[in-house]
Amino acid sequence: MKTVRADDFASRHSADSIRSIAARSDDQMSFLLSTIDQIDELEHRTNCHVKRSISRTVS
Repeated sequence: MKTVRADDFASRHSADSIRSIAARSDDQMSFLLSTIDQIDELEHRTNCHVKRSISRTVS
């Protein structure tokens, strides 16, 4: 990813354009955080299921 200085970026984009870019970034971040939460929950459920299965097998 290319790094751009803030003043260079601002000089090439309007305030509305920058707001639009920021809004898209916020939406993408919200989606990513939601996806990470779902993955964490699935991992937790899977781990609990595996532990129960192992304890039944050992008992």
